[in-house]
Amino acid sequence: MKLNKSVLLIQKCVRKFIATRRGIRKIETATRTVQNACFAWLAWRWSWSLLKCIELQL
Repeated sequence: MKLNKSVLLIQKCVRKFIATRRGIRKIETATRTVQNACFAWLAWRWSWSLLKCIELQL
């Protein structure tokens, strides 16, 4: 009976570890998406301000 309990405990730990890894991967993906969005926004702002600068000089 004791062996069964320890096996179940190990399985539980492994499942928890896998679930945690999956959760971390989801968080990493979300972070990457947010970073990409921020980068795209900054690039757009930079190009927009550059265009405004050129317009003012013309």
